[in-house]
Amino acid sequence: MEEVKKSNWQKVKLGEIAINFDNQRIPIALINRKKLKKIYPYYGAQGIIDYVEDYIFDGEYLLVAEDGENLKSQNQNIVNFVNGKFWVNNHSHILQANKISETKFLYYSLSCLNIKPLITGSAQPKLTKENLNLIEISLPPLGTQKQISRVLSLLDDKIELNRKIAAELELLARTLYDWHFVQNRNAEWKVEKLEDLLKFEKGSEPGSTAYSDTQENENFVKFYRVGDIDGNCKTWVDKTAHDLVFVKPDEVVVTFDGSVGKIGIGLEGAISSGLQKISDPTGIFANALIWLIFSDTKIVATIEQYATGSVLKHASRAINYLKLSIPDTAALVKFSEAAKPIFAQIVQARRQSANLAKLRDFLLPLMMSGEVEIGL
Repeated sequence: MEEVKKSNWQKVKLGEIAINFDNQRIPIALINRKKLKKIYPYYGAQGIIDYVEDYIFDGEYLLVAEDGENLKSQNQNIVNFVNGKFWVNNHSHILQANKISETKFLYYSLSCLNIKPLITGSAQPKLTKENLNLIEISLPPLGTQKQISRVLSLLDDKIELNRKIAAELELLARTLYDWHFVQNRNAEWKVEKLEDLLKFEKGSEPGSTAYSDTQENENFVKFYRVGDIDGNCKTWVDKTAHDLVFVKPDEVVVTFDGSVGKIGIGLEGAISSGLQKISDPTGIFANALIWLIFSDTKIVATIEQYATGSVLKHASRAINYLKLSIPDTAALVKFSEAAKPIFAQIVQARRQSANLAKLRDFLLPLMMSGEVEIGL
């Protein structure tokens, strides 16, 4: 990297460099009446929410949430980049760069800006078109914009490729599990309670005052809460100051509070009280097999069935009701050995994506501010 000569950068407002197509959005009622052949994604304020026929937009566009839950929670999906044919509802702003800007560059610029001061309303938060247009962006020459976008896109493309690879491997592993444990279940297999076979270790909660947005020193580790089960964690805690439950990338974590029954793998750090680490100290049940067991639709359904609470669900009591037909130890070990390499590749893909995302998030504000650039 090298320092950027910022004399050719300029401060501009988004409304000066992007075209807003809000007035061309199509009402949902009209979409539902269409009877056309092709199907394209339909975007709302919270990302893809459905698929509908035909399209109204085609090309590279920037979608910014106008209202909805994502604004209320400052969700990272407030800004989305779309390339292709799509519909969009009336809960998103649709923008496209003009001749002196690039849409992908604008996407990355908005992704690292705090737009909270521009959001109006509390019960029904809203980002108006007027406020959106007032957002100030540091804009380099068009060639530099494309260079920056290309570097960041390479990282995002690799992350997306890893996601697809992991998804295909997960499908393969679950197909093998279904064949062994569902389709070929033996009537002689004994039904066992999972709490008698596996170790459930509930996480701990040091309190929000212990949270940090950055890794302040080497003693700070990532702290995963229920909403971080997908691995996108941005909270850190001091491991020396609290009694924490730690998890390694190849260990299985399941949510038992909030959004219950979700599985996390590839995590490294400490876990909150809404999560439980599940393992087998004897080694008979490999982590690969534990992961597949808690992916079983019947196991997930049982967790959901015994969850209590209307607003915030709690499902720890469901552990008493988790049961599975178990073959003999030799069969368990044989299947575990077959599943291990697939599981290892999935964990590796997720870990690599996490590291790439960390690199991208480090580079993003530096490149968007013009502090550094990568010469290509």
